[in-house]
Amino acid sequence: MTVKQQVIVFKGMIYALIAGICSTCSGMFVKLTHNIHSLEILIFRDIIQFSVCFLVVLKKRYRLCGVLGERKFILLRCIFGTISLSCWFVSVKMTKFGDAGAIYYSYPAFITLLARIFLKEPFGLFDLATVVAAIAGIILIAGPHYVNLSHTDMIGVILASIACCGISCGNLAIRKIQQTPAPVVVCWFSAFSGCISAILVPIVDRYVVPENEIEWFYIVMVGVFGVLTQIFVTVAFQLENAGPISVTESFNMIFSFVFQYFIFKEPITWTSGLGAALVALSVFAIGIRKYLKARNDFKASVSLTNNDLHHHPCYTISTVSAATSSHPPATSISFPPLPPVDVTFPPKGSSLSSSGGFGHKNLARIAVESPLGGDKRKS
Repeated sequence: MTVKQQVIVFKGMIYALIAGICSTCSGMFVKLTHNIHSLEILIFRDIIQFSVCFLVVLKKRYRLCGVLGERKFILLRCIFGTISLSCWFVSVKMTKFGDAGAIYYSYPAFITLLARIFLKEPFGLFDLATVVAAIAGIILIAGPHYVNLSHTDMIGVILASIACCGISCGNLAIRKIQQTPAPVVVCWFSAFSGCISAILVPIVDRYVVPENEIEWFYIVMVGVFGVLTQIFVTVAFQLENAGPISVTESFNMIFSFVFQYFIFKEPITWTSGLGAALVALSVFAIGIRKYLKARNDFKASVSLTNNDLHHHPCYTISTVSAATSSHPPATSISFPPLPPVDVTFPPKGSSLSSSGGFGHKNLARIAVESPLGGDKRKS
């Protein structure tokens, strides 16, 4: 893997990690806002996201309609993203923050299954084992809620599971959006999500005006972290595939439980901890496996390129042994010597033709020896 490609992989993973932290912080501020419905908070977030990204689109002069062949995937991103974000915001208020986060961030394990169904990607025993481990972890997290028959917790766990499925489908759509700039995608997503949420709020609840400055601060922070989340996650999937990015999702579960314990003072049960550990290990294993596969594929392509160079007729490849040098073995490429060129200029005082060349009686004679044979060309 070249240095440039290693930098791209590193940047993609860093962007995904930042996106996860911003998403967790956004959910934290949603849970801290007690008097306003989650869908109404989502409207404020969408307004802030759309305003910021629309200014970026105008400044950069991006095409707001996006690339022609990617518009259907932008629509799918809007639909599944709205489902995911709506359910995620509601779930964090109805169940423990760490439990909701562990279920929500388990989506990389299900991306492999959905990629097999919709994109016809390979799905082997290893992928099956990771999906089973993730499902087992979710059952351990959600099990006590069903046993205790807590209606609110059950709804929260179900909504977190729906959010997990929604973000899995949405990220598959993002993988197909390679040329449309991230601010354009976020603009359409924010507009779509805001309109749907505005319709749903009066149906499920009522509109409430924030009462004090603290609630306004929380709402603004939800919007700010929402902008950062959408931009970073879109750019991350454009720079790198789902494998290395999946590794970072396992750390987001840790952040969720840290927020649950230190900020919301909610206890962490052993079933939740064990379930989150299973989910995190499955997500981490998927990411490492896909990263190693991508690196091996790159090495194989480099090996094929070197084989082509060895069989090229115009230059020779040789290996410098380490026995005669203090440096490790290296590969050198020897090119053939430059062919001799014999140029005969016309005698002094000869006239030029109207086309810019020499007159037909005093043409320049140029003989070039071909490196692949002994023939000569004259003009």
